[in-house]
Amino acid sequence: MILAEVQPNPESLSQFWLVAGLLASFGCNVVVIIVSIITVSSNKKQRREVTFGFEPVSKSDFDEARIVRDQELRAIRAEVKENRENAERERRITAAGIYKKLDETRAELENKVDEVKETMRTLPSEVIVVLRNTGVIK
Repeated sequence: MILAEVQPNPESLSQFWLVAGLLASFGCNVVVIIVSIITVSSNKKQRREVTFGFEPVSKSDFDEARIVRDQELRAIRAEVKENRENAERERRITAAGIYKKLDETRAELENKVDEVKETMRTLPSEVIVVLRNTGVIK
């Protein structure tokens, strides 16, 4: 039998490619697993050198800096408290001035309303006198 006379079976060809694909994917997975194991094991063996971006401070220097910072904070807090008390005092003074001015304005308006009421009481008698003088009312 000559190879040229042999006709390929389509089922066997598809089975071949299926097996070849499975073997290729298995091989890729094995390579990925081996590479990850090598990477993890090499990272464990690596030692990092500790370096500081600043000079470490001694405990006494740190304590001195903390004491200075605490004093500055106390001064700032005292200033804020004083400012708050001054603002509260000014608010009270301003509120008292506003209420006093409101009371004065209210008293002036009440006086003017009383004057207008008094004028309105005498107005009808004046209108009657004018109407009698003009001859409209007899």
